[in-house]
Amino acid sequence: MAIRYPFKSSKVRAIYEAYPRRQAPANAEKAIEKALKIVPFVDLLAAVQAYAESVEGAGERYIRLPASWMNGACWANESSKPKSTESGYHRELKKMAAENSAEIAKWNAKHKRGD
Repeated sequence: MAIRYPFKSSKVRAIYEAYPRRQAPANAEKAIEKALKIVPFVDLLAAVQAYAESVEGAGERYIRLPASWMNGACWANESSKPKSTESGYHRELKKMAAENSAEIAKWNAKHKRGD
């Protein structure tokens, strides 16, 4: 049975648990607390999740320790910014629908359709 580290804050625990490599929790806690003084919780959590996604499948030795990643302000890296979950195809489809919504409404009215 693993002993669970007693984090002082639930926000720090959430960020640590989202991080892809969970080692040295005491150092990670200090670094996360320091980062939270600069970056809002939701932004830091999103950056950690994006980083975790970007290193998925990489060997553990290629993933930085959480304290190193936080202290290096790696949450500001481009690769740590959340990516859109929407594909280019879906963005284009939405754009076309918005451009043609007036025509669709006219057609529906002419054919007495409510949708």
